[in-house]
Amino acid sequence: MKKVCLLLCFTYSCLFLFSQTFENETYDWAANPKPFKPAMSDTGFNEIGLKDKRIIEIAIVNDMPIQLFIRHTTKFVNSNEAIERNNKISVPYNNETNIVTSKVRVIQPDGTVIELGSDDIKEAEDETSKRKYKYFAVRGLVLGSTIEQIFIKKSTPTLSGNTYDMQFQYPNRNASFAIIYPDNLVIETKSYAGFPEFKEDTSILKKMRKYVDSADIPALNKENYSNYSANVQRLSFKLSGNLATGKMNLYSFSKWGESIFNSLNPTLAKSDLKLIEKYLKTAQVNTGESEENQIRQIEAYVKKNKFVDDNTALKKVDMATLLNARALPKFEMTQLFCCLLNYLKISHQEVVTNDRFDEPFDPKFENYSHLQEFAIYLPKEDKYLAPTETFFRYPLIPNGWINNYGLFIKPIQLGDVTMGMTEKKIIHGLDYTYSVDTMNIRVDMTQDMLTPTYQYHLTYLGYAAQQFQPVFDFIPEEDKEKTRKEIVANYLGDKDEIKVTTENEGTDFFGFKPFIINAEIHSSKLTEKVGDQYLFKLGETIGRQMEMYQEGTRKLPIELENCHGYARTITVLLPDEYTVANLDKLNLSFKVMQEGKEVTAFNATYTVTGNVLQINNLEYYNTLSLPIEQYEAYKNVVNAAADFNKIVLVLNKK
Repeated sequence: MKKVCLLLCFTYSCLFLFSQTFENETYDWAANPKPFKPAMSDTGFNEIGLKDKRIIEIAIVNDMPIQLFIRHTTKFVNSNEAIERNNKISVPYNNETNIVTSKVRVIQPDGTVIELGSDDIKEAEDETSKRKYKYFAVRGLVLGSTIEQIFIKKSTPTLSGNTYDMQFQYPNRNASFAIIYPDNLVIETKSYAGFPEFKEDTSILKKMRKYVDSADIPALNKENYSNYSANVQRLSFKLSGNLATGKMNLYSFSKWGESIFNSLNPTLAKSDLKLIEKYLKTAQVNTGESEENQIRQIEAYVKKNKFVDDNTALKKVDMATLLNARALPKFEMTQLFCCLLNYLKISHQEVVTNDRFDEPFDPKFENYSHLQEFAIYLPKEDKYLAPTETFFRYPLIPNGWINNYGLFIKPIQLGDVTMGMTEKKIIHGLDYTYSVDTMNIRVDMTQDMLTPTYQYHLTYLGYAAQQFQPVFDFIPEEDKEKTRKEIVANYLGDKDEIKVTTENEGTDFFGFKPFIINAEIHSSKLTEKVGDQYLFKLGETIGRQMEMYQEGTRKLPIELENCHGYARTITVLLPDEYTVANLDKLNLSFKVMQEGKEVTAFNATYTVTGNVLQINNLEYYNTLSLPIEQYEAYKNVVNAAADFNKIVLVLNKK
């Protein structure tokens, strides 16, 4: 649909333009390159970008819009790690691309130039996608070398919205970007995270040149608990108008939303209603139950019997196809859910968004590249459904969609016509109580202090169950017991000695009922005797905890995948004749405040009743974003769990 809109826009422009030529079609590198001589200040970097020049030029050639894309990069490598990272350079290619130039050369410190040829292009297969790709096997790289690459291609323009990163994990001495296009078109641009704004150059006859130059872009490294893509310097641009035709606001979210609404919510004929009625009956959807239960029943049945495949080519898209096809593209899968919800008269809104960890959705710059993923908002429940995500269940949706803006398409009634009205809003995630890892641990030392009996009751709810619960649908029956024991072995090891039972295994329970593990084991792993004392590694009963540390100054604000929590209760039964010498270690309290509210915390307390020691610990993260000024307070909360993990109780005889 995007390509159709784009071609229409250019068809209008062709009525007012003669055939044009490209200003940069003969672009090339210098004939006699010089080796880079690093300054003393450069020696601390593994690699340095010396040039990153990009040009996009659009012209009408033989009455067709053609885009010329040029990227010219030069990079200095100054370590063995940098050589390893750069000894393969991919050769981009797809069926819609005409590669004009793709060449690489190495300039060694002594000035020797090694130009790579066709014999240096190899083919490999991606292990995950199994897709084949080509790359230059770079030869001649030594410390202090410079790698230079030019890539030029021609293709059909895509101007509904593009974004390019301009900052990387190495410093860049010189970066530039230029867009050259017929001057009857209107191109909007936007820069992010401190990248400079575009300037205009009207010196080329009947063309506009927008350009931006930036020197000395610092390296930006990835950091834990952050969103790298949201903070990297980058730019976006899109076509917004055609002065020759007077048409403006060409790629409007509201227009797109109205069109999508009509496609996702078609008028259902009587024959369609009968097919849906039969389908819901087969799915055992009980219309007398609550809306939430009906939603869960629909989702479980559809996702158990269908899967999403955007490469699926449907000969015909009608209700029979939607209901009977085993595989559906994303759009048609969303359409099916909308039709089923409409039939059941369950109020809903379509939401279109993208993954914030790839590129955040910008509500102030209507970029069609942000319209990637379909969610369904249920306003009555104030929760979401992910129709295209096989391994998610209501009300859980992918982490990248939450805490991100989305285009909400709300139905409004105008007389006898139902239309879609769009609004850009935040997709709020669930609070931490929906995703809690709960541990109830009972340690009985009354019979044997060196080999106590451990009883675990573990409950994983919501996102906390994501790594365990759905997996059981894909594990052979004979391997399930092994998997159950391995989960508990994360806390105590000795998996062969564990007695374990589980409840609510499988994707159908994900987001609905918690995954529960009950386990018992006799273990000497956490206890030892030293003289008359016994040492008990109490903290290790909760399993290994992540410790947060930072080399250098923190650069990025905190951003989490989802709100979540950990609730731990450890009950220790001690022999009557023993007492704990260092109970004060069990009191821990750290918190993070945001707008006057406690949003993240780690609290641990204890009580002693007779020979029973009970430790209660709640750790939770009820916000997804924190400014960099809160980093130290946040780090203290994370590290409190690691500190608790190190607690060793000293047991003395009374």
